[in-house]
Amino acid sequence: MMNLRSFSRELKPANVGRITLAKSVLATIPYYMQSTMLPKTTCKEIEMIIRHFLWGKSEDKRGITLVRWNTVCSLIPNDGLVFKILEKQNDAFLMKISFNLVTCPNQLWAQVLRTKYRWKETVPQDIAKPSCTRLWKGISLVWENVRDSLVWSIGNDSSIDFRRGPWLGDIGASKDHFNIQERFRNLPKVTIDKMVNGQGEWKWC
Repeated sequence: MMNLRSFSRELKPANVGRITLAKSVLATIPYYMQSTMLPKTTCKEIEMIIRHFLWGKSEDKRGITLVRWNTVCSLIPNDGLVFKILEKQNDAFLMKISFNLVTCPNQLWAQVLRTKYRWKETVPQDIAKPSCTRLWKGISLVWENVRDSLVWSIGNDSSIDFRRGPWLGDIGASKDHFNIQERFRNLPKVTIDKMVNGQGEWKWC
């Protein structure tokens, strides 16, 4: 199977037109992806249609796949044509919305969603709801990845959950690494400032 560098030297006007048209079709799909989690099978089917079109395949004609799809989707410096992997693009759009819900809570759209779905904690553990819109369902499907990627920037320590909050960098929540005293174990939330004395030292007892 040839690489795209050698393939590009053999491109005919018809091939260039197919690439341009395929990209223009793919460019319209993100409008739906920004607010809806598309099924994986739908993404794969769309990519298959694009692949068949790109290589001239049809019901009456058997085209030849000259380059792997992963190579076609890679960057130009890597000999790719920068086609989008739809499933990853869909996740990225919804993860961006999830991130903005945390970092831009005062924006009107964020206030509406946070109020509608009773988002009380700054970084809740779970946001899934049994009955919700397609937008919220999509957000909840990527929320675990977004939540685990967030890290607090310590300020006055009064809003960060000591046990469950992501404030320890890459090692995750403290509950996964330390034995929390029993008097804190059954409390729903213990903020960091409750674990520090007036001199900024940890309360070890």
